[in-house]
Formats: sequence, structure tokens, C-alpha cells
Amino acid sequence: MAPAEDIYHDHLDMHDPADKKAKAFEEDPKPATHRKCKKCNFLIPPKTKKCPACGDDSLPAYNGGHIEAEFSEFNGQKTKKPKKPEATMFQKQEWYSGMLTLADKRGKSEGFAANCYRERFSVWPNQLSKQRGPVTLEVQMFDKHRRIKYAKSMAKSSKMVGPGAVNAG
Repeated sequence: MAPAEDIYHDHLDMHDPADKKAKAFEEDPKPATHRKCKKCNFLIPPKTKKCPACGDDSLPAYNGGHIEAEFSEFNGQKTKKPKKPEATMFQKQEWYSGMLTLADKRGKSEGFAANCYRERFSVWPNQLSKQRGPVTLEVQMFDKHRRIKYAKSMAKSSKMVGPGAVNAG
């Protein structure tokens, strides 16, 4: 960024703002910027070959403020997230076994674990055995997500049917 005393305009821009093709200034809109000295961090004025403070002549090259880049068309749509890799049967069995154990701890049925499995993998656990296993971190995080989601939905519905709400009927 240039020091304040280097910012100036020699004429007033009088072009029509609706005219997108008109240029405000014919010359380069960005004047040459200062560079930092590698040794003493002094701001060196543009087109200077040696640092005025320490005399260092190994200055970073000045490229006129141009950046090499390629442009591509932007259609305004968000990019899609990459799909997660498909879980193996071993991972699915481990997940289901952990959910069965969690269901037992909470006094829930095997159907609770099956519904959670279906929510997670979009299929029923038909070919998996109903043996209990350790509760993995992934199962704990999924369960926590479900419980938070449920609590928020209950809070939202209690706001809609709270004191002072008008009953239809």
C-alpha cells in the first residue's frame, strides 16, 4: 500500500457511471507500489534499485503490480461438496453394533438402532448381525447430532404453542 502523500488524481472523473466501457483514468489506475527491503523492512519507493536506508541491492523484483492468473466463467451456483467414500461392510457392522449398545444403555429397542442406521446409511441393516460392540466416536457424534436436532425442534415447536398463542377452533 502506498503512503498517503503518493495518492493523487490530476483530473476529475466525469464519465457516466452507467457506461461500463468508459475508463475513469487512461493511465494505470494503480500506481507503482512500495516494496519492503529484505534486510531492514524499509518501504522502498517504486523504481528504486537500492534500499535508501541500508543500501541493500538484492531487492525483490518489481513486476508493476501485475498478477498472472486465468479467468473462468462463474455461474453463481455453489460448488458441490465431494461425496464421502462408501463405508465398507465392516465399518457398517461396527457402527450398527455400537448403536445397538447405545440403545441398550438408554433402554431403547433394536428398532431404534435400526432407524438410526437407516438415517445414517439410507438403507436398513438387513445383512448385519445384531451383536453389540463398543460405541465408537462416530456413533457418539451421530447420536449427539440427533439429540441436538431433536431438542431444537422441540424448542421451536414450544415457541409456536406457548402461552398467549391463539388456538384455531
